[in-house]
Amino acid sequence: MATFTQNGYSQTVPVSSTDASTFFTDLNANTPVSGVQTQPSCNKSSSFGTTTTLVYMASTSGDVSCPPSAQSPAQTLYTDANKIEGDVSPQVGGFHH
Repeated sequence: MATFTQNGYSQTVPVSSTDASTFFTDLNANTPVSGVQTQPSCNKSSSFGTTTTLVYMASTSGDVSCPPSAQSPAQTLYTDANKIEGDVSPQVGGFHH
């Protein structure tokens, strides 16, 4: 199950067990998530730019959509989160980026 929150609205829906397993394997390899290195800022659309933070075990990451490199833990976690978003999006009417 995944809980998504957007614009103050939250909903919990089922997700692929494979995607969830991959995500939690990568997440557990990078705890606390507050230690995952991200860029302090990156170029995003001012009207459509999003921020992706992870909250896990009382720790909050920086914006993993701003990884320092393509092979970084932040990029891996962001890719995992996007796969889960793909599972969730059709069930909740789509996300708006």
